[in-house]
Amino acid sequence: MTHVEQRATLADLYQSTGKAELVGGTIVELMPTGRKPNRVAFRIARSLDDFAQETGKGEAYTDNMVRAGASKWIGYSGRPQSHLVL
Repeated sequence: MTHVEQRATLADLYQSTGKAELVGGTIVELMPTGRKPNRVAFRIARSLDDFAQETGKGEAYTDNMVRAGASKWIGYSGRPQSHLVL
């Protein structure tokens, strides 16, 4: 008998506790980052915000923000994250 593992969905992600991402059909719990990754993420967010302000297009946000109508961000595991919404 073949065992087929079911892929996680957004509904599963919304049910998870703590900070997590949906990556390739798997819910990945996120660990806190250290000083250096946090500084890198800040610089990325600052650069994105500068671009948004200069062009008048989009808004930049740092990590740990909840979008209206959503309780989780979807992204890549293990990388500092900043978001530019156009």
